[in-house]
Amino acid sequence: MVSIISIVLSVLSFVSSIVCYIITYLQNKKINKINMNARIYNEIFDEFLIERIPKARTYLRFKDNKLVDSEQFSETLTDLLNTILYFRYADKKFYDSIHNQIVDIEDFVLECGNKQSFQEEQGRVFDQIQVKLEELYKIINDNYIGK
Repeated sequence: MVSIISIVLSVLSFVSSIVCYIITYLQNKKINKINMNARIYNEIFDEFLIERIPKARTYLRFKDNKLVDSEQFSETLTDLLNTILYFRYADKKFYDSIHNQIVDIEDFVLECGNKQSFQEEQGRVFDQIQVKLEELYKIINDNYIGK
């Protein structure tokens, strides 16, 4: 009886060791991937997310009920599109997601520049731009941390 119990305990111990090893291996693999991509993300996105997009966003304003001074904002987004081309080959799904969000923002800003927005609508326009930018940042941050 004692030998059967010891064999069962040994097998359970062995199985639990293997499970722990597999879990640790998978966690380390995910962490290593995040660390490897950190340099790339920092190089590509830091300038845009921290400096260029927020600065270009401040130039947007309404004049004669139309959104104006969007050139710098659009140029910044276009520059970002050109900069993320690496991901077109390294992570196509992420590239498509961020590309679509950038195009959506550009289209929205262009559309707002071509139509009249009265004062009560102007605040909503800026709110929508903010929401679209937050989604862009979320896509980038989620991919960075491996979500």
